[in-house]
Amino acid sequence: MFRIDRRLIQNFDWLTLSIVILISIIGILTIFSATRQPSAGESAQAAFYIKQMVWLVISILALVLFISFDYIWLARIALPLYITGLILLLIVLLAGRTGMGAQRWISLGPLSFQPSEFFKLMFIVMLSSYYSFSREYLGIAGLLRVFFFIVLVPFIL
Repeated sequence: MFRIDRRLIQNFDWLTLSIVILISIIGILTIFSATRQPSAGESAQAAFYIKQMVWLVISILALVLFISFDYIWLARIALPLYITGLILLLIVLLAGRTGMGAQRWISLGPLSFQPSEFFKLMFIVMLSSYYSFSREYLGIAGLLRVFFFIVLVPFIL
């Protein structure tokens, strides 16, 4: 069952959320007035402002999901995420699809994606996990360890 902690609701910045929603609604109204053609049928330009309203609702739902997300557990799965990202980068190197002059894509039937975009997040999670649990990063040896084991391999791939 999905539960939101009461402390999240009590400590949430409702003023900022209200201002963002208000600015978004003003933007949607601006798109509506800028694309509205009085002589044409409504179906011709309805897609612009309706699409923007749909994205506003999706972003509010994503916000609720992210504020209720317990990010502490990411530290526990940082290494498996990092290894998965390295494997995806290796797959791109060996069997990736070329698009726009660069071999960056993995095709899964009709769907294709760039593993490097997912790996950016995995890389940040791995580095932050390493720095939060390790006290050895302060010296030259610690920096070299981070460079060779965490940074160099994905850089080469």
